[in-house]
Order: sequence, then structure tokens, then C-alpha cells
Amino acid sequence: LDLCDRVAAARFSVVYYPTVAVPHLGNEVWNEARLSRVYSALSMFYRKRRGLAAWLCLRSGLFAVLAWRRLRSWLLPRQSP
Repeated sequence: LDLCDRVAAARFSVVYYPTVAVPHLGNEVWNEARLSRVYSALSMFYRKRRGLAAWLCLRSGLFAVLAWRRLRSWLLPRQSP
């Protein structure tokens, strides 16, 4: 596979299956049947454990916000008083 096929496969998995938002850059491009199987299994797991999934999403979102603010304050030059 060349790079264009890999990018297309990653974009396909991110666009159509947002739960499986991992670019699959292995030896083979994951076909639609396998992706849909993984997606249905993950959606069933999330439906059973909705509270856990919501808590994990909230925690990862807070972590991303904190990391972004720290990175921005580190990248921007210090404001001289």
C-alpha cells in the first residue's frame, strides 16, 4: 500500500466510524465489514456502560483542555508586567 491508500483508509475510519478514530496504518486496510463489526461491538459496550463511557469522555476532555492551556501558556511568550 502506498501513502495515499493509507491516508484514505484512516480518513474513512475517522469519518464513518468516529468511535474507532484510530488511523489503521497496518499492512492491510481494514475492510468495511471488520470496521462495522468493531463499531457495533464498541457501541454495544458503550450502551451497557454508558455512565463509565460518559465519565471517561468527561475526564479525557478535561485533560485535553488542561493540556491545551498548559501548552499554549508554554508556547506563547511570557507577558512582561
